[in-house]
Amino acid sequence: MLPVRLAHCGHAVSLILHTSGTTSHPKIVPLSRRNVCASARNISSRLRLTPQDRGLHVMPLFHIRALIAGVLAPMDAAGSLLASGQENNPSANAEAFVDGRFRTGDQAVMDADGYLTLTGRLK
Repeated sequence: MLPVRLAHCGHAVSLILHTSGTTSHPKIVPLSRRNVCASARNISSRLRLTPQDRGLHVMPLFHIRALIAGVLAPMDAAGSLLASGQENNPSANAEAFVDGRFRTGDQAVMDADGYLTLTGRLK
């Protein structure tokens, strides 16, 4: 497994969070790359994640906690993620898992410093 580090943690908007409005009306909150990276680093540091750790992701990815704690924090620690595939969809799982590795369809490049940049989708 190649180590992956979170790259390019600048001020540009990384994702837009839609709140549920539990304290008021729903809001749209842009999160910068710096916000997202800081959250991932704080979680990986607090949990003392190392490259030897493995994350088991069980929350839906549309949930912000799932995305940052379940995916980005282990990546920040250069760890691995474990995925079991889609529930009740053996044909999709057979296509997605190749040699025991889950193929997301994401296209990416890794630079000489080990930074991973997503560039597109195959699907």
